[in-house]
Amino acid sequence: MLIEHLIPWACNGLDELKKVCYSAAPNSPPHILPPEFIMLLLVRTATRVVTLLVSIACIPTYAVDEIREESEFLVLAAAEGFDSPQAPEELLIPSIEITSDGFVSHLSTTHWRFATDILVFHTDYGSVDFRNDDGEDKVASGVRFTLGWESDAGYGVRTRLSGVGIEGSADMIVFSGSNQADPVIEGFDYHGVSPTDASSSPTELAAGVWDIDLYKRATRGPSEILLGVGLRSAALRTEVPSFIENSIATGGVSLFSELRHVVYESEKSELALIGSGRLSFLTGEWESKISSGMIEVDTDMTINEGALGIEWARRLGTRVLTLRAQYEAQRWDSDVTSDVSFSGGSIRAGIHW
Repeated sequence: MLIEHLIPWACNGLDELKKVCYSAAPNSPPHILPPEFIMLLLVRTATRVVTLLVSIACIPTYAVDEIREESEFLVLAAAEGFDSPQAPEELLIPSIEITSDGFVSHLSTTHWRFATDILVFHTDYGSVDFRNDDGEDKVASGVRFTLGWESDAGYGVRTRLSGVGIEGSADMIVFSGSNQADPVIEGFDYHGVSPTDASSSPTELAAGVWDIDLYKRATRGPSEILLGVGLRSAALRTEVPSFIENSIATGGVSLFSELRHVVYESEKSELALIGSGRLSFLTGEWESKISSGMIEVDTDMTINEGALGIEWARRLGTRVLTLRAQYEAQRWDSDVTSDVSFSGGSIRAGIHW
């Protein structure tokens, strides 16, 4: 066994350190580190390096912990016969204090977070009904990336970039302009113009959001709440090829809150209920390109978001792996176009380090 080889290694190492230290300075003052302290420091340093390498490989660390404990015991036991300035029981190195406020407290005092979400949404846009070639409803798909940093006091900064898109055949209400020459637009209320025709055309819709957030996280027992404010840039585009293209580009501020409550916790993992909400106030420009020219109108827009789901976290050494599944709903409300709504599920994989 490996531990059997550690016994002579520890004792011989202490003997050599004792000879070197005390022969070089037989009357060393009390502030000189005793050799058994040096040996204990080396053992702990080595085992921590091994633990880090093992955790990177995602291998359980109980074997390393057992070797560390037995090695420290051997070092202290071998030190009992030394005439050192300090007693062996006083040589223990203080361990890092770990609070019991929550699972995240096992991380380092400052840490980074990265996550990727896969989004699958049902889309409602005015009178538009997205379908595939067989006439079945289609869903929008997208991705969201999140990168952030958070201090041990719960103050954090993060950036999020997301995009959702869908294309297919859509039933469209077509309006006629005042000159009765060019059809103007489908599923938005075009300044009170009444529909005159209906058709089915290939249609594309895409939405994108970029956030920069500042927040404060507060923890109490198994629960935590996050409150924050952020800057947001949002864009929405719809297009009927060879017919019309509409786009909205806006920017503004967001207010958001997130809740988390742990319902199960073990030494290495936990399961929590999560929820979040966000309200964004944006302003920008709506632009419509048609065959007869271009229309530009200033617009204000609000985006309401809500989510509810579960999250599983697993500690891997100094890192934490997270998996999340939740239901999300978004509503984009502009004073120029019809409301756009997204609702569906998202799956997240993330890591904290």
